[in-house]
Amino acid sequence: MNPVIAGKIIFLAAEAAAKAAGTAAQASGAVAQASGPELIAFWVVAGAILGVLALVAVTVKKILPIMAFAYPVTRVRAMGSRMVKERKLRELAESYSHRDVIAAFEGTAYEPNVSGKKEIEEIEKGLALNLAKDYERIVKMTPKSASEFFRLVSYRYEIENVKRILESKATGEPITMLYPSPLSESFIERLKESEGMEETLGLLKQTNLKDAIEGLKADSSVEEIEKALDRHLYEKVFEKKKMAEVAKKAGVLDDKNRLLEIYGTQVDMMNIKIALRGIAGRLGEREIKEIMIHNHYFLPEKNANAMAEAKDIQSAIACLEGTRYYETLAEASRETGKGRGLSSVEKALDQYYHKSLKTTAFSQPFGLTPIAGYLALKESEIRTLTAILNGIAEGVPKERITEMFIAE
Repeated sequence: MNPVIAGKIIFLAAEAAAKAAGTAAQASGAVAQASGPELIAFWVVAGAILGVLALVAVTVKKILPIMAFAYPVTRVRAMGSRMVKERKLRELAESYSHRDVIAAFEGTAYEPNVSGKKEIEEIEKGLALNLAKDYERIVKMTPKSASEFFRLVSYRYEIENVKRILESKATGEPITMLYPSPLSESFIERLKESEGMEETLGLLKQTNLKDAIEGLKADSSVEEIEKALDRHLYEKVFEKKKMAEVAKKAGVLDDKNRLLEIYGTQVDMMNIKIALRGIAGRLGEREIKEIMIHNHYFLPEKNANAMAEAKDIQSAIACLEGTRYYETLAEASRETGKGRGLSSVEKALDQYYHKSLKTTAFSQPFGLTPIAGYLALKESEIRTLTAILNGIAEGVPKERITEMFIAE
């Protein structure tokens, strides 16, 4: 908490208490000589003074936890003001080489971390380093009461990093970026160099992810491990009741509902995408339901099941009627009939979340909400920048690259 603000609050409370105590002392001096109506008046004044003191104590107790977020949220908002604007993203998308991209980073928060880099892999590491530094600064200046929330965020980062390492081992493609997580650099290197799934699973059992991979065998595929990790993340870590408890314990104001909005929407989006991709890939109803997340926020279970039972994309989206996602996806689904395919629907869903996230992130002045919102927006921005960089390197047409980022 900002010590100046805290000092002022305590000073005002002490001043009010001192004045009340002084009044009480004066009144007690007079009570010895009072009787009858005067005595009644004394007790009325004394009761009022005690009421003021109680009100001051309650007010201070409520204000201090809220004001403890004043400094970190102010800093986070300053960080947010240096995020890349849509105009700058379009400049990046229209670059002819990744060296032009570096020039476009001038004046942004990423400049110190990418300046002088020559290879795309180096630039991507610079972007990841920027997020890591932001995360480290935010954790240090946020009240200790928020530690449970950051433990949840770190757990998600840990899962995302393991998935990226596994994908790299399976495809031979370099790892684009890693999130800040409790896994040490030496352990990550061991995981990268592990030979065979048995050794990989053995290493993972030494981490917080041991419960997530319980039951997997040495002949498990990378896809099976990733599904197990996702299921554990979205069903156990992001379980609705658990999220509410973390928000209640660590947050203030309306953090409980706002955090459910931020992370619950992610869970719903995962289920919508699983259903749509399953239908597009001609999976059966039973197969789709088996891989869907059994955790529901704003997408009721009956609607999710109906999507899994649908025969085509249009029918699946129709099953969303009555939910917050229906109008956005119904409009986008019309594009699938124009040769745009499933990508237009998924992009519309991502845009919906991005817009919702920006609204939620700045819906209250203090608390965990602005912090959680900023981290989520920052992650989205870095994914977009990485996609643009790789699109340029692979010679993807500019108009296609422009479609990679989520418009504001």
